[in-house]
Amino acid sequence: MGYMQGNWAPVSTQLEQHQVEIDGELPGDLVGGMFVRMGANTICWPPTGVHHAFNGEAMIHMVTIKDGETLEYTNSLIDSKPEDRLSAFSNETCLGNSCGVPYFGFGDLNRGGFALLRLLLVKLRAKIMNLNTPTQERLQPGSTSLITHANKTYTASEIVLPFEISLEKDGVSPKGFSTFDGLLANQTFGPEEGTMSAHPRTDPTTGELLFFSANFGSGAVPFVNFGNLDADGLPKKYIQIPVPSPPAAFYHDMFLTKNYAVFFHSSLKKDSSRLAKMETLTYFDSNSNLAFGVLPRNATSHEDLIWIEAPNPGHIWHTIGAREDGDQLTLFAPKFENYSNDVQIHLDTEESSYLTKFVLNLNTKECTEQIIFDEVVERPTVNPNVMSPTFAYLRSEGKESSEMGRHIVKFNLITEEAEGVIECGVNCHFGESLFVPRVNSSLEDDGYLMDIPYYKDTHSSRFLVWDTLRLETGVIASAELPQRVPYGAHGKWLESSFFQ
Repeated sequence: MGYMQGNWAPVSTQLEQHQVEIDGELPGDLVGGMFVRMGANTICWPPTGVHHAFNGEAMIHMVTIKDGETLEYTNSLIDSKPEDRLSAFSNETCLGNSCGVPYFGFGDLNRGGFALLRLLLVKLRAKIMNLNTPTQERLQPGSTSLITHANKTYTASEIVLPFEISLEKDGVSPKGFSTFDGLLANQTFGPEEGTMSAHPRTDPTTGELLFFSANFGSGAVPFVNFGNLDADGLPKKYIQIPVPSPPAAFYHDMFLTKNYAVFFHSSLKKDSSRLAKMETLTYFDSNSNLAFGVLPRNATSHEDLIWIEAPNPGHIWHTIGAREDGDQLTLFAPKFENYSNDVQIHLDTEESSYLTKFVLNLNTKECTEQIIFDEVVERPTVNPNVMSPTFAYLRSEGKESSEMGRHIVKFNLITEEAEGVIECGVNCHFGESLFVPRVNSSLEDDGYLMDIPYYKDTHSSRFLVWDTLRLETGVIASAELPQRVPYGAHGKWLESSFFQ
């Protein structure tokens, strides 16, 4: 099954504050808060090109806890300005008035074959129709994650600028692309403007926002960019870092410790010259080992980077956390030992990823790696208030790869043992569970797990909540949502204070 079926298909109806009764009862510290899931949601369906999980306009699904017994569901497309939508690379112009015209997306790039010819034809169409083709960095609002920092809210994907929005309980109002007060403008190398990571990190002690990113479109060069905003949202640092060519296809996530920020250089590469040979843009290079770029947070230039190669090739989508002990860093992440050239992310045909511990010696520049859990896991979540977590909650697919996963495993990174497991029901698939800390608790693992699993038999979705100190008691609250919520990408919890 591919991205045209099941819970990968988009939804066309936008609902506003649709009230739903909760089965069970939610505790008072969650009341007034909102669970958010971001994702790509193609407006024109079925698409005229090759569909992929990365294709589509940004949609945000919002579940607000109205009280202990009722919630409200809202979903909104994140609409950019009309002049930004007139693109030959979009499946529509002016929100659907030209649905059905040829377009070009990530799925086409990774199909191989006549992808280059199709790309040239799309560009020719743009010229003939005198269409405005925005730069890749302003192609559309990001659909991967939601970022909040310094009283501002952004949607993000790693191939575009952050897109600022105003988010209320009844929907979303667009504000526009942001360069973070010039931090992402006027790059020395590559395109004029930079991009934003789908997974920046907030230092829970200083409040700073840190990220690694890379340009993807026209004019991109093999550089990774490190950005740093202070707690008030003011630009603090921007360093462009050269990386080996061809570069990794994705610089999707990062590790953060008190003194270091770390990106991973994957064996999954991108090389546009492959298109002329009728091959996929991305490909897995088994002769190129996974590597880590370790940047001291007080660095002043790319020359301060410490480059450390892992013993084996591999790919990482998402990280868990890192520990710093003098000149030694210990990193935890689900790692793929190999990966499909056409990026079959989260399908049952995707390769298996296992929880892996990497130990980096910053003096000798040596790295060891060890698989520490024998189940296929991905999409980890941890307490966001902890820099170096002890506990991780891992979506498990069992002993072999399957679509998304049906269990969440609580894993202790110190003892390297599983401490609990939950499931969402029969023939159910998790999306991405999210750990929400309990208010005023000092225990790292005291809080709640939330998710919107998909139920294949009824083609429906439910909002589920677990108490992480009582996982064995099962779901404490559930609610069937008024419409199916696609798997999408990543979630976020917004406390009630966010809306005050």
